[in-house]
Amino acid sequence: MGLNEKISERFEIKLDASKQQIVDAIAIGKKNQKNSITADAFDRTNYKAIKIDCNRIETLRMPTILNPFRPYGRITININEDEIKQSILSCVILPSDGIFSIAVLLLVGFLVFWTTFLLILSMGNLKVLLVIIPGWLGVGITVYLGLLYTKSRLREYTKRLIKDIEVKRRLL
Repeated sequence: MGLNEKISERFEIKLDASKQQIVDAIAIGKKNQKNSITADAFDRTNYKAIKIDCNRIETLRMPTILNPFRPYGRITININEDEIKQSILSCVILPSDGIFSIAVLLLVGFLVFWTTFLLILSMGNLKVLLVIIPGWLGVGITVYLGLLYTKSRLREYTKRLIKDIEVKRRLL
């Protein structure tokens, strides 16, 4: 199990709608959406960024100039129908779209280089550990809190997307 599997979040939601009704609701959302600039600026559901493939809905959330603190990640929703025409939506949220492990490796590499540089510069004086240890802890806590923030905002967006789909489906 890789790091991406460990940081991804999975949950299921049951909807009283068929797969076709969900796809139709997204199609109406795409048709009615005037432009994606207002969706990006006000953090609304951007239907034009949603891709539908068979039983899978997929969207990629990215920060923009108008919304720089938007979390970066991929949301995948698999649609499974049961025998009474209800849909079970299996949601998978992947923060940072799979590049989190690469970013962590680059960050750890930089910190190892920084630690080595400080130890060489101080000529082996262990008082430099008073700078190194808080530096490592500060970076680690910042990365962890950033990951929690990204996951919570992507989860919030997924639930809002499903709620919007349900509202549009009722209007059909």
